[in-house]
Amino acid sequence: MAKMNELMEKLKDEAFAKKFEGFKSVEDFVAIAKKEGYDISIEDIESITKDLSDEDLEKVAGGGLFKIMWSALKDLLTVK
Repeated sequence: MAKMNELMEKLKDEAFAKKFEGFKSVEDFVAIAKKEGYDISIEDIESITKDLSDEDLEKVAGGGLFKIMWSALKDLLTVK
């Protein structure tokens, strides 16, 4: 879970976050993260999404690409 927290922090950097633009599935997101050196799993993402409400996400993300990506991940997990 520590790697997931590190990745969330790094995703606040717009230049880094752009590497994740266009992911089509949670699996795509995980593959990009692993390519960037973050050994995370779908279960890690599911765990975080269960713990963060939309209000919490606003506080953490502050908007930008991070919020857009996180919302997309939550939506993809809901569809599963």
